[in-house]
Amino acid sequence: MKRRCLLIAAIILTALVLRAYAAATLPIDYDEPVYYTAARFYANLIQNDRLAEIPRIAFNYEHPVLAKLVYGAVLSFFPSDGHYWGDVWQFFSNNTPITAAVHPEKVFALRMVSVLFGALETGVLTLISPLAGLILAVDSMSIKYTSVIYLEALPASLCMLAVFLFGKAHAWLRQKEKLSLRNHTRELLCLAGSAVCLGAAAAAKYQYGIVALAVGATYLITVIPARRADWTRWGLLIGLAALAAAAFVGADPYLYPDPAGRLANSLAFSLDYQNGEAVRAAGYPFHQPLIWLSRPVTAFATPIENQPMPERGPEFIFLLDTFIFLLAILGLPRLFKQQPVFFAWLAIGLAFLLIWNTKWPQYAVLVVAPMCLSASEGLSALAEAGKKTWTKMMKRMRRNAEC
Repeated sequence: MKRRCLLIAAIILTALVLRAYAAATLPIDYDEPVYYTAARFYANLIQNDRLAEIPRIAFNYEHPVLAKLVYGAVLSFFPSDGHYWGDVWQFFSNNTPITAAVHPEKVFALRMVSVLFGALETGVLTLISPLAGLILAVDSMSIKYTSVIYLEALPASLCMLAVFLFGKAHAWLRQKEKLSLRNHTRELLCLAGSAVCLGAAAAAKYQYGIVALAVGATYLITVIPARRADWTRWGLLIGLAALAAAAFVGADPYLYPDPAGRLANSLAFSLDYQNGEAVRAAGYPFHQPLIWLSRPVTAFATPIENQPMPERGPEFIFLLDTFIFLLAILGLPRLFKQQPVFFAWLAIGLAFLLIWNTKWPQYAVLVVAPMCLSASEGLSALAEAGKKTWTKMMKRMRRNAEC
């Protein structure tokens, strides 16, 4: 037990150090000024005790509020930047070193928010599989987007926690007998926590609602068929879906004045954007998400004007993404058998990434965690195959020696 705890701590520390190093060395990324500006709005309201005005902030309304609000809360501990006059580039510019920012300490502080959530995601996965946690810790795509002021780190960690909690109750849910809620407080709390995390993840970035679909699909496929006439199972599913929806609305203050209208308006922006000029100009092919996932971040260092992943030097120590991707393919059968909810997460997430026209590199983070778990299964499959081959070879050698 002590040895396992030390192993988990070492993997989390590895994830933390690699991400903190990237946070300190990566140049300013394309969307960081946008999310820093959003954080300024919320920081200003927090500093002036005007929390009731948070729903009025419509800046960057195309994305939900939670992650930007967390950044704003951290930024509120620093002296105010003063009045905002509408230019997102007023404090730092794209593709410049972090030291060139007007307040580099603020940029680094907000980056460290992502670092901490990235380490949390790794830590939770490590509880499921230390090998998978180690793979996620060194994956350069994960490191990149959990080391900058982007929206990915918070929802990625919440989704990982949600799936982990769901897994704690999954065996109970799959029993053949009729479900009884009595004396199962622990499982019910895990399910409630999972639903809240799924709703909050979507309130940080809409795309992470895909994981809620994966959990729901797993429930319908593995839980309901165990006893179709058990209405407790159906009622529990409906209740968890309602709790997730409530958590989503509750964690996104922008929706408070008019939840349905504002949500429709926000989603309409994304639907229009995927067919807009910026997406067409990028010209990414249908399979671009697979390219993001199968190569290390440094493979995308193109001329500055076209650079999707700004970098200046050795920000990434490990470049194992291609190896991880190939192992993940090999591990898919074992992932399907042993971790069905992660398989659903990976399958549904990839389907969404391939279908959705907007194919920015950060979107691929949606499926990096389940891909790393699949890679760990692939490595285990290789190890087992190697062990069997070695055993057969040794037996053959003994027979030959006896002859």
